[in-house]
Parts: sequence; C-alpha cells; structure tokens
Amino acid sequence: MGTNDLSDIPDPQLRAECEDYASRRAIDGTSETKEELHRITEENTAGVKNFRWEKQDELKIFRPGRILNAREFLRLLNRIVPARFWGISKYGLIGLQIYKPNESGDWHFVCGVQGTMTEYSQMYFDAHNLPTSEKYRGWRTVLLRLITGGFISEEAAHRVFGEPVGSEQSRRYREQLYAYRNR
Repeated sequence: MGTNDLSDIPDPQLRAECEDYASRRAIDGTSETKEELHRITEENTAGVKNFRWEKQDELKIFRPGRILNAREFLRLLNRIVPARFWGISKYGLIGLQIYKPNESGDWHFVCGVQGTMTEYSQMYFDAHNLPTSEKYRGWRTVLLRLITGGFISEEAAHRVFGEPVGSEQSRRYREQLYAYRNR
C-alpha cells in the first residue's frame, strides 16, 4: 500500500475515515510549525555544546602513527610491568590485565585493546557531534590509561614505547599527560 493509496483498506467505513483524516492533515506543516521546529533544533544544538570536547574534530581524523600488533604491544608492556591478555572485553576487544605485586597480588583489568592498534585513537560521533565511542583504540590511549591508573610511570612508557613525536597528531596525548602531571 502506497502512502496515499487507501484502496487496499477492505472496510469501507475505515477507508472513509482514513480519507477524511488524510484530507485534513498538513503534509509540510505551517510556517509557525517550521519556525518552532527550527527554534527547538537551535536550542538543542546550543545545549549539547557544553558536552563537546576541546578540539574534538581531530578525533574524527584517522591518525594511525606507528601501528602495533596486540602481541607486540604486550611484549613491550611486559618489559615494564607483568601484563597479560585475559578474555574478551566489551565490543570484542581483548581484555588487558596488569599484575600489581605491591597490593594483594591480584591481576587488575585495565581496558580492552584491539588486535591491531593504531598509535592514536579515533572516535565515533553522533548526530549532535558528540563523541560516543572509539572507532580505533590507540596504544597511546592505553598507555595513558596505565599511567593515570598508577600501573606504570610516564618515563617507563616512553623509554620502552618511545617518546611521542612532537607533531599535531600527538598534541592531545601530550596535553593529557601534562594535565595529569600538574593536577
């Protein structure tokens, strides 16, 4: 049945009521309705601006940097702290655990990692231009999580994985480390 074809409705009374309704409804809306919709849309757009990240547009860009296989990442990380992959975390990522001998000797889940890791993360964004989730989780993002979680030091991470290149690609990573150092 097409959008305006009511001939397929078998009940004549129902068909007559549908035709009456279709003749009275506004297809495109009035100019007042359009203006109200535009006003509400602008308010909604202005309301979500507070939830956007600073310079978030760079997270829409694919910035692969140095690509590491998850096994290579784990091999390098084990030069700093005992680490292992354990199970599958959310969205099919491999669960990364760190052993902290100073505490009760337990393995601690840190985050999920992908099988092939770009150096820097790339995000998905919704219709309001708000970041929703990671498209690619970068290994520098994982290092940042390990550093801010107290699992490894910044110095050890950079000694084993290398200093971030002083480019626009690494700006966000370097700024987050600076903010963590000077919190």
